[in-house]
Amino acid sequence: MVRLVVLSLLLTSFLFAEEAFDQGLNRMTFSSYGRIMASIDPSTGDLISGNTVDEMVQRSNKASFTDLSFTYTPYLDKNGGSAKIVHTSSFFYDPTWMKGFDHKLDNLYVEFNNLMMKGLRFWGGRRIFKGNSNNYLYDYWPIEFIPVMGGGVGYTTADGKKSIDYMLSFQRLNQTGRSGHMSLVKYRQTLSPKYTFHLYGEFRTAEEVDLGGGQTLDNDFGWAVGGEFDLNNPMPKSYVKLFLRVSGGLSAYERIPGTPDQYNDEPLFVNEDGRSIETVKVVFSADSAFDTKDFGIRFGTYIQYFDDGLDPIAGQEKDGIRASYMMRFHYYMGEHFRPGIELAHHFLKIKEADLAQEFKISLAPELVTQKGLNGLLPRIRMIYTLSILNDEAKGANGDRVQHYLGLGAQWLFF
Repeated sequence: MVRLVVLSLLLTSFLFAEEAFDQGLNRMTFSSYGRIMASIDPSTGDLISGNTVDEMVQRSNKASFTDLSFTYTPYLDKNGGSAKIVHTSSFFYDPTWMKGFDHKLDNLYVEFNNLMMKGLRFWGGRRIFKGNSNNYLYDYWPIEFIPVMGGGVGYTTADGKKSIDYMLSFQRLNQTGRSGHMSLVKYRQTLSPKYTFHLYGEFRTAEEVDLGGGQTLDNDFGWAVGGEFDLNNPMPKSYVKLFLRVSGGLSAYERIPGTPDQYNDEPLFVNEDGRSIETVKVVFSADSAFDTKDFGIRFGTYIQYFDDGLDPIAGQEKDGIRASYMMRFHYYMGEHFRPGIELAHHFLKIKEADLAQEFKISLAPELVTQKGLNGLLPRIRMIYTLSILNDEAKGANGDRVQHYLGLGAQWLFF
């Protein structure tokens, strides 16, 4: 079924592209981001994903993923008004390569721009609402990565320095089937070429549901506020990004990034009334980079505090503090070869448990298209990772020292 959908989209894109060519307009665009990596334990030959202590592993250790996005603009006027149709599908590949993939629909919406007033936009449909930017090393959106079904309105000033968006979404939670709605407001302002900030607010509800057998979940709600501050080029070819998000109730149950679970927003643990209103979550994250003609350095960190307000429950793995920091150093040898090294340290402190720690060191030589802050994509990468875990991290049957070898690629085009 998925193959038929992909083939039909490709055929449609060719038809649209032919029509656009006949009209002399470039109305059809196709873009994709993805990474594909196979990892093996050299000592056992087992294929592995490279994820141990923390779900927030570095981008280079994450499982294979790609998205395919098609945009068609059926209406375009001489005053800048337009209407576009956007379709994006994501595919998450099993690390063994032999068990297929999980397909998700990210975007399927229509957007009108500049039709009634310059800078005004409307949209309706299914959409992933993302923050202003992500934390590169983690491939993680700290402020928001929200799948929504509904519509919204936004406005951007003529100089492009200020924008505001409002969205209303109607949703059904995955596990219990409770219906609800979510309102989201985001504001972005560029103070100067060096400084940008982004503010975010969210409120969501879930209706009461009868599960049968005399069990009922009461109505519930959630809230979140967050912000991002960007400092661009404090030194040539550098940046610093700071993120903070505070949330409660339903909004605290954030999806695990870079996996199919990023589409879940169902509370895992609720109080005796079936509500998550006592849950609190705080996330701080930072991302920075510096690049020269000979070498480059990236640094990232992530700290999360989570408390659902309940007494400890067996198997409750989210309650507590998780944190990590990582650094990547690379050196240019010619125009296209970039050897690099990554260092990462992950911490996890769950209620009623000892501190789990993992230290990783990775050797990651790459073939790139040219020099640059990110090393322009596409790229081919080999990675060898040595992971050292303490007793709490490795568990009763795990190994204190783990290692794996991976080979794969990463790309982006639009």
